[in-house]
Amino acid sequence: MYARSALAMALVAVGIGAGASSTWAMNAKQMAAFQQAKITLQDAVGIAQREVPGGWIVDADIAVVKGQGTYTVEVVKERVYAVRVDLQNGRVLETVRRRIPPKDWKPMAVVEGAPVGLLDAVTIAEKTFPGAKIVSADVKIRRGSVRWGVTIDDNGLYTVDVDPEKGGVLRVSRIPTRDRVLVEIGALP
Repeated sequence: MYARSALAMALVAVGIGAGASSTWAMNAKQMAAFQQAKITLQDAVGIAQREVPGGWIVDADIAVVKGQGTYTVEVVKERVYAVRVDLQNGRVLETVRRRIPPKDWKPMAVVEGAPVGLLDAVTIAEKTFPGAKIVSADVKIRRGSVRWGVTIDDNGLYTVDVDPEKGGVLRVSRIPTRDRVLVEIGALP
């Protein structure tokens, strides 16, 4: 149980530590890739779950690697795996094990046993913005509390924060165009 808790905490770090800049704003290349995507973030999560069976998802977002648009999905199963999925055809491009610094483990413990998982949070966010496209979802800390952060494109980018314990929407905020770069580099929450 302790090993699983440590691992679970490590995965939150992907969304909070290493992936803090994915708390999300898209640069021009990511936005172009997202607009041309033929598969959804939810599809990519399902593909990643098949790639790492029995794992649980803590982060999913868009990345442009070597000029190619991909979804990167972080999966925890004894280790943290980053599964890159092609935006156009859903093919797994690579699966990489990641190491997370111990300072980022604490939030993982909160979501490990939480009744509301990442895909549940995505579903809740979709109900807030029916018909919108999901851009990313990850674990984040805001004002000392751990939550799922789901970024949605609905004629602009919005973040929907979802409580991992009760499933309620904690906050909805628009990411102003001028702030996208600041969010991307982690300068804004």
